[in-house]
Amino acid sequence: MRQISSRQTQECQIRVALVGGFPSSDKPRQSIFNLRAAKSLNQLSDVVVVHLRTWKPGRRSVKVSTFGGLSITTIAVPQIPAGYGGTSNWGINFNIVMYRALGWSRIRSLLRTCDLIHSVGASFAGVVASAWAQRAHVHHVTQVTGSDINLTLPRTHAFRSIAGWERQVHGVACNSHALAKAFLALYPQARNVRTIYRGVDLELFHPIGPTAPPLGDKPPVRFLFLGGFPPYLGSPHGANTKGAETLLAAWQEAERDLISNCASLMIAGPDAGIDRVARWRSGLQHPEQVYLAGILPPDMIPAYIRSSDVVLIPSMAEGLPNVAMEASACGRPVFGSGVGGIPEVVVHGETGLVLPAGDVAAWKNALVEYAGQASRLQKMGERARHRMEVFFDCRNYAPEMLDLYRAVLREPLD
Repeated sequence: MRQISSRQTQECQIRVALVGGFPSSDKPRQSIFNLRAAKSLNQLSDVVVVHLRTWKPGRRSVKVSTFGGLSITTIAVPQIPAGYGGTSNWGINFNIVMYRALGWSRIRSLLRTCDLIHSVGASFAGVVASAWAQRAHVHHVTQVTGSDINLTLPRTHAFRSIAGWERQVHGVACNSHALAKAFLALYPQARNVRTIYRGVDLELFHPIGPTAPPLGDKPPVRFLFLGGFPPYLGSPHGANTKGAETLLAAWQEAERDLISNCASLMIAGPDAGIDRVARWRSGLQHPEQVYLAGILPPDMIPAYIRSSDVVLIPSMAEGLPNVAMEASACGRPVFGSGVGGIPEVVVHGETGLVLPAGDVAAWKNALVEYAGQASRLQKMGERARHRMEVFFDCRNYAPEMLDLYRAVLREPLD
């Protein structure tokens, strides 16, 4: 590994191994934000992607490919799936140990050509990358995204395979100020902890552009919820982590007032069409005003957002939800819970509303109050778009990460 001085980091391109999840041919929607970040970082540094996957029969243990101008090395290691104990104490320890050992034997030659490792997701990729960084004798930056520090590490940080991993972290990029505060509360000695927003593509997510049915064909006010009912293992809120149950209860209680204003709702995301939700919808007095969809195609998300008048994020826990930035960039106000980084995106009463998480009455009142105020919502959306242009432009992400890389490379290696 070549040593790079402070002066050299200003003059030469930094070679970075970006470690974490990544889209693949069989799962093209997975970790789409990591793909966007890698493409952005590759404009200012030399990025090689290390895609962590679970080995299964027929899947090669090492595969090198290219995608979107990026070099991708996929490492497949035997893992215990979540449903078979992968989230138990012994299962987590086993999975991390397997990646540390087998993964290292397959990736060490590549890592030794890099100046630093950038892991995405502190609770798994970060822990694995810390061990790799120590053995490769390179610096390590971990990126904190949300559930890693909000849900997983508070429960697992003392596990045998995880304890002490933070000593091999030379810099921490947090997706929100709230995440930075939570990380420092758990690891007060952490170095170079910064908030670096991934931001939003202001050209892709824009107020002007195509819309999509069914909301696009309905009159205002149209509410959109994209969180679905994902089964967050380890979360005290379970499938309600995104607050869908709060929304269902609030809509049902407010239905008469909402329908009198011709309001409509679309619920999309993982498991949004399950029997539980379908039964709830069939029990409404006006089920025709509520639409259920599954996971929407990523390239259609801007059109669906533009088809709405308000995007709802009633989450019980968050890092910084991308949909909050995307909706705001499309000129749509966000009604979000006051958790995680949501209040960093939404200015209450100006670009949307910040409401108590899980408070059905508060959400009901907000839906009713704004169901007939399309012009007021439009003004909120205009202010939301301006806020994204000023503070959350994704073009700021790579330069800020590069500045963190340079600070990290000045840190001594243990």
